This record gives sequence, structure tokens and C-alpha cells, in this order.
Amino acid sequence: MWSSDIGFDLLVASPGDLHEHGVGEALAEIPEHSKEFLELMEVPLSEVESIEKTAWYQLRCAYIPILSAQHWHLQVPREMLAKHVAAVCEFNVGQKLPEK
Repeated sequence: MWSSDIGFDLLVASPGDLHEHGVGEALAEIPEHSKEFLELMEVPLSEVESIEKTAWYQLRCAYIPILSAQHWHLQVPREMLAKHVAAVCEFNVGQKLPEK
């Protein structure tokens, strides 16, 4: 998993700098329930700045990391990805999708 750090806003235009930026982490185990996993991913690492403090997040431009990741073929910060997943789901995490 990858987390952005302070200065992410200034680096989205540079693939080299963005690639070298941030903090990587490995998961020793994945929680059994998807809700627990999502809750774990929403919490920022103690060593990095929370996305809620970034300019793009405060200006309600939460798509910036997704666009830069798509454009440069890089990762999306895990905290941001988890917040997007939680926001767009119309059902509770871990709940079965309704049958059509």
C-alpha cells in the first residue's frame, strides 16, 4: 500500500518526483471482513500527513490523486482511495449487493 506525504499537491505534475514521494507499507494480514479492511485503510499512517489537510481535499477536488495516478500510471494514496470507496458505496461495506 502507498500513502502520500506532505507536498503531494506540488508534485502531481512531475512523474519522477511523484514516484519517489510518499511512504510504502506492507500488510501482514488482511482483515476477514471488508468493512474492517476499509476502516483500516481510512486511517492515515502516523508518519504522514492526512489527506484531509491537503489543499486539493479541502478545496473539494478529491479527484486530483486519481487523475494524476491514471495519467502517470502511479498509485493512488490508500487513505484517499478508501474514503472514495466509502463515499460512493450505496450499501454498507460488507453487505451483499442487492440481487437484480
